[in-house]
Amino acid sequence: MSEGIFEINGEYYMTTRVASKLWRVKPKTVGEYCKDCKVVGAFKNERKKWCIPIRSVRPLSIQEIKQLLVLSLQLKNNPALEIDWAVLPKGTTGIREAYEQLHDRGYLAAFQERDDRRIPYVVVLTPKGMEIATSYSQKQIKQSFTDSLATWSKVIIEIGQLLAAILALKD
Repeated sequence: MSEGIFEINGEYYMTTRVASKLWRVKPKTVGEYCKDCKVVGAFKNERKKWCIPIRSVRPLSIQEIKQLLVLSLQLKNNPALEIDWAVLPKGTTGIREAYEQLHDRGYLAAFQERDDRRIPYVVVLTPKGMEIATSYSQKQIKQSFTDSLATWSKVIIEIGQLLAAILALKD
């Protein structure tokens, strides 16, 4: 097991230093994410150091959140639109984690979908999620599905790469 990865009661955690390297942000930024409750399951230990669950991924930026929410609205409002799954090199890896983060942060209602490919189509935005998604100007909301999908794919691919890096650290 790598330095900065540790086990507490059968669960694996990482330090802010490890998370900062994985997420490509400063350790101080990781601490701010934790303090602002943007990292689900993170807590301070008795030495006042953050313990971050090993499968945590970088909290999505407000811009990324908007893009994912807008894409889901586009898919719901136009059943003819489809995601080309070939654009994702690791298949559906990262989709569930991205949408679970949106749920954990209050943008989506709970979802039970087992098929990761269906998640973007079936999620329900909360009032908070709808407010964020519709805060775009009308021009931005009407952006092409191709543009939305390109941004969405980039986020999903990054999360998939982070998950692979985390699993490699754990071994």
